[in-house]
Amino acid sequence: MKSVRDNPIRRLTPSDVVADEVTQLDLDRWQALYPGCVDIYPLAPLQAGLYFTALGSAGNDVYNVQTLIGVRGELDLPLLSAAFDTVLNRYPNLRVSISVSHAGQPYAVVADHMRIPVREIDFADLPDAQQRLHEFFRADQAEHFDLAQGPLLRITVVHLPGNRHTVLLTSHHLLTDGWSGQLLPREIFAEYAGRGGAPLGDPETFARFLRLTRDREEATEAAWQSYLEDVRPCLVAPARTPDRGGVPEGRTFVLDDETVARATGLAAEQGATFSLVCQLAWANALRYVTGEQATVFGEVVSGRPADLDGVDHAVGCFANTIPVAIDLAGDRTWRDHLAEMQRHRVDLMEYHQYRLTSAMRTAGRSGPAARKLFDSMFVFQSYPPGRDELEISVREGGLELVSFEGGGATDNALLLMIFPANSLLPGDAVQAVVFYAEDCFEADDARIIETAFRNTLRAIAEQPDRAVADTTVIDDEDQGLLVMRRMWQ
Repeated sequence: MKSVRDNPIRRLTPSDVVADEVTQLDLDRWQALYPGCVDIYPLAPLQAGLYFTALGSAGNDVYNVQTLIGVRGELDLPLLSAAFDTVLNRYPNLRVSISVSHAGQPYAVVADHMRIPVREIDFADLPDAQQRLHEFFRADQAEHFDLAQGPLLRITVVHLPGNRHTVLLTSHHLLTDGWSGQLLPREIFAEYAGRGGAPLGDPETFARFLRLTRDREEATEAAWQSYLEDVRPCLVAPARTPDRGGVPEGRTFVLDDETVARATGLAAEQGATFSLVCQLAWANALRYVTGEQATVFGEVVSGRPADLDGVDHAVGCFANTIPVAIDLAGDRTWRDHLAEMQRHRVDLMEYHQYRLTSAMRTAGRSGPAARKLFDSMFVFQSYPPGRDELEISVREGGLELVSFEGGGATDNALLLMIFPANSLLPGDAVQAVVFYAEDCFEADDARIIETAFRNTLRAIAEQPDRAVADTTVIDDEDQGLLVMRRMWQ
């Protein structure tokens, strides 16, 4: 790739860039501030939301995403650094800084070239290497990215006893999503092994995605405005300030095979998915937490349009968080609610790139909670795991893959993650994790929430035609504890 040093960048005009609504004055200023600026991208809906979250986080990088690759063998650091630079400079959407236009809107300024030195830390001779490694992960998670000055990702190699090494990729969530977290390491180690050349995905896919999102924006707004017309905010921790995000505590549990099989069969009868049944069960668990019949939570979606060629192998922040609103009041059955949820799912399928700032204006336009529509989340890890492909690339580079995992933080008070069998978490069973903010909930609260979710899922699977109002999933003592928690909140 030629750099600005070899081929001076010409003056950009509005017709040269992906972003709409930028002026010549904006472009001239950006080219002066960012030598080597070759394009301007609008921010995708999730990117915009993350940017505004970062503005209010007081330097607490809630949305740093970490990917950990553990290898054993003779690691060639210069070769790894070169491989990383090659992949970084392959994708324009990874070479960005975020800057605000004269109109006050944030945009991604694309550089023609970036380089990131590999940081090296040596714990190989330390008896407490694992503890030191854990402490470093926590410190790295909290290390602030300056969004106005890319690159917004970094790479660190930590040497450990036994000729083991942990390669830590850390990026701001503005750059990548969980799906990309499976692709990037694979591509980096393919370069390391000398199998580089053609990228896994087209580097221009993200730009095409941004244009498609823009073309559908009006229809997207209309669809979601209709869905959220009568919805009001639902907060499990209403007194929590927006800057209290961090690495949450987690409670992991396994769903029994019979319940999963029955719930999956019920979903198939409705033309739905097991994920949708889990969302209904999560809504009921949140009903016990909030004391409200109507619940709203965020669902993480891949955001990758099926009609966009090459999107399955594209690197970037395609994912989004969309609101899910479920009102459990009345005498309807679990099957009734599931059917209604599926109808909404079909209606909104093409419109997953919705801006949560719009949702807050639509559904949170009155009352003291209007600052936020929800503070709880649901994630079904449906993207394809990349460990097998990564293992091949690592082995061809003369190394052994010993671990591959990801992690991050959140500014939500509650989060339920579902892991299908043989996915990111090893094992033949469906697993779930309830993550909770320690400043809002305690371990016993998480136990009750797990019980409510687990028993609701079983009730839906076994008695789908029973009215929600006739179903009790936690005992009086646990209900009393949640009432006390609400009073404390």
